[in-house]
Amino acid sequence: MKTSQHTRKGFVISTTRLAENLFIFTIGDMPKSHLQHHLKEVDAGAKIVLQYGGNSCNFDWKSIASSPEGYHLPKRSIDAFESTYKEIIDQILAHGCTPIIATLPALLPQRHFDHISHGLNRGNILQWLHHDVNTLSNYHEQHNQTLKQLAQEREIRLMDISNILIDQRSLGDGYSRDGMHPNKTGQSIINNALLATFFAEK
Repeated sequence: MKTSQHTRKGFVISTTRLAENLFIFTIGDMPKSHLQHHLKEVDAGAKIVLQYGGNSCNFDWKSIASSPEGYHLPKRSIDAFESTYKEIIDQILAHGCTPIIATLPALLPQRHFDHISHGLNRGNILQWLHHDVNTLSNYHEQHNQTLKQLAQEREIRLMDISNILIDQRSLGDGYSRDGMHPNKTGQSIINNALLATFFAEK
C-alpha cells in the first residue's frame, strides 16, 4: 500500500493505493474544488473508497461547557454533510471513477468524552449529554445512517466498517487519543478489511 498526503489551506486528503485501480481517499475537511487536485493522481476507471465525515460530528464543546442549558448545533449539520458528500460523489463520477462509500468507525464514547472535556467543565458537558457519555454516539450514528441511505439512493457500493476496530480490538488499540479517529494501527486494520471485503464481494 502506498499513501500520499496533501494539506492545502487546512484541507487534507490522504490518498492510499490499496491495489491496482483501487484507492482510499481519507478526507479531513470540506473538499470542494480541492478534490480535483487529488483526482489527477487517479486514472479514469479506478474505484475510490471514501472516508469522510468524522469531524462533522463535533460540537463547540467550549460553548456547551459554558452554557449546558443552551441550544447548540453541530459544527456541520447532517444536511450539510450529505450535500458535501454528494458533491464528492459527483466529482468522482465526472472523473470517470467509481465511488465506494465507507461508513465511519464507531466512536469510543468515554475516551471521546475525556478528550473533548479536557480543560473544560466536565460536569456541564455531561449535563448537556443527559449524564450519559454514550449520547456522543448518537450523532455519529446519524452520519452512518445517512451514508447507508445515500448509498442506496445513488446505487453506490457501501462498505460497512462501523465496528471493525472494536471487533478487532485484540489486534491492538486502533483509536487515537480522541476516541474517534483511527491511528496508524487502526487505519491499517481498516485498509486490510476494505481490501479483503472488496475482493470477496467482487
